[in-house]
Amino acid sequence: MKTTILSEGLLGGAILGVVAIVFGVLGLSPSFIWIPEALVIVAFVLVFIGIAGAIGGRAGMHSGRVMAGTLAGLVAGAVAGCVGGFTYVAFGKPVLNVLIGAIGGGLVGGVAGMVGAMLDLRREPAHSQ
Repeated sequence: MKTTILSEGLLGGAILGVVAIVFGVLGLSPSFIWIPEALVIVAFVLVFIGIAGAIGGRAGMHSGRVMAGTLAGLVAGAVAGCVGGFTYVAFGKPVLNVLIGAIGGGLVGGVAGMVGAMLDLRREPAHSQ
């Protein structure tokens, strides 16, 4: 179960880290001031929850446990939050954003991963004839 959590969590963290950088640049760069901030935030939250839920679902299906999905989502969210925090620091914001991003991302990622694992483990496997 440990390898499933780490592999899925780090894969999801890498994907979400790239997403956090892209949305961070779109939201913080003066070049993209024409994009409404609310749109960027809502889009990021929806993409984040969707990917963390999918990661949790994959981990849950591999291990057969909801806890694996929860922890994989937590790892992915914490990595992405940390990367997002460093993106904020790159645009002159306080370093505290790294810690806040890691904690917040881990919490939201853990919940999304848990829900994704619960939903994926609830599905009946397809019966082939």
